[in-house]
Amino acid sequence: PGGETLAVADGEVVSLWDPAKDEPVRVLQGHSHPIVNVSWSPDGQRLVTSDKGGELKIWDLTVLPDPPEFAVEEGVQSLSWLSDNETLVVHRADGASSLWNTIDGQRQRVEPASSEGELLWDPDRRLVASFARNEGEVPEVRVLNADGDVHALWRGDSGARLLKLGWSADGSRLAIAATRPAEQAASRQSGFDVFVWNVDTEETISQWSYNGSTMKWATFGPNIIQLAWAPNSSHVAITAHGEEGENGTRIWQGHVYVIDAARGVTALKRNVGSSSHRSNIKALALQRDGHVVVVGTNDGLIEAVEVDSGRVVFSTRLRSTRIHSLAWSPDGRRIVAASDDGTVQLLTADVGREVLTFRLDAAATHVAWSPLGNRLAAATADGNVRVWDASRADDYSEHGARRGELARAYYQSRANESSVEKEARLREYLRLVPDSLDCWVLRGNVRAVLGEFDRAAEEYSKAIASGPT
Repeated sequence: PGGETLAVADGEVVSLWDPAKDEPVRVLQGHSHPIVNVSWSPDGQRLVTSDKGGELKIWDLTVLPDPPEFAVEEGVQSLSWLSDNETLVVHRADGASSLWNTIDGQRQRVEPASSEGELLWDPDRRLVASFARNEGEVPEVRVLNADGDVHALWRGDSGARLLKLGWSADGSRLAIAATRPAEQAASRQSGFDVFVWNVDTEETISQWSYNGSTMKWATFGPNIIQLAWAPNSSHVAITAHGEEGENGTRIWQGHVYVIDAARGVTALKRNVGSSSHRSNIKALALQRDGHVVVVGTNDGLIEAVEVDSGRVVFSTRLRSTRIHSLAWSPDGRRIVAASDDGTVQLLTADVGREVLTFRLDAAATHVAWSPLGNRLAAATADGNVRVWDASRADDYSEHGARRGELARAYYQSRANESSVEKEARLREYLRLVPDSLDCWVLRGNVRAVLGEFDRAAEEYSKAIASGPT
């Protein structure tokens, strides 16, 4: 009705098109015969379709569609999107990767692991970094082009050990974290370095050093758990941990460093957790301009901190016991968290308020936003990947606020209220609250209070089947 979306029936499928962009935004499937009629509701929130078999369907377009799901092998290391906004790359811990079409859930191709070491592709899959973590050798990072030819070569000091690599968003630079040489490591007080290296000129742009004057590393040496670039390539963030004390009895955890990539200086050092309890940081992400870093811990804490000032933007603790992965939306307004309890939660970036929650059947281990910010992918510990339409998070946030107003007005009990007045109030609540998405649980609760248990079960079933709550 508003001219923003066009419904086109083709056989047993209806495609919703954006005329301005001349592209489909959603596909409705479910008819078993060719569709013959399509009609919009006056408010544009529902669509009625009928087919040659006489079946009629009413589509509630305020409800998020069922997310595509496809099975990948276990051992997912990370997720990333290609610039086409449709192709998802699943990176495995063994260095192999696979490319998937998120529209139909079909695998496009598999890129096997290298026999010579680990592989790390740049965001545009133009170049790939090949490296090995062998002890006692000269560490090398070989950057290869699509034909397998060496594009650039980085060599570290003999006896050093590679810890972590990360590509800048534009694919022009690598952040390379490495330990000091073996003769320094013997003291167990040596530090590590982070090199920002230009892969086209083979020049080191900056070098950031941790000298280890106050920290004694465990026997295995320093361990960088996370390394992340800001999308504008201005900063690199890392987390590291080791052991403190002569006997290595106390674990030193919760260190976050944000490094100015151009100058190689510390922009922020932050200890997450209280002075008596350092949280073990499991997830890390930088906002697009590098001004805010967000971290997630093994005890469910999410903390966002301004890099320049050190001010805590928000600190919130989720119901989950462990945060596995964090990602910023491209516009910087949302943060998504993947948790051990199988939830994927969207939070506002200003105060950390939960906007929307998706539930999975296993622990959510990795999340990634599409380049346009309208789609969200999550991987689970059992090797499945789901993709959601996240473009309407704001709509559901406003819907939730409206739901809260109605709940306060009609759902709360009132003093000296008769049973007849109570029933009338609750039925008015059911009349006003939309029969969609984040109201189904509340509607089910009201049905149960009214004694309508079968209808309450129907409301709960819709909520469970929808995925997001």
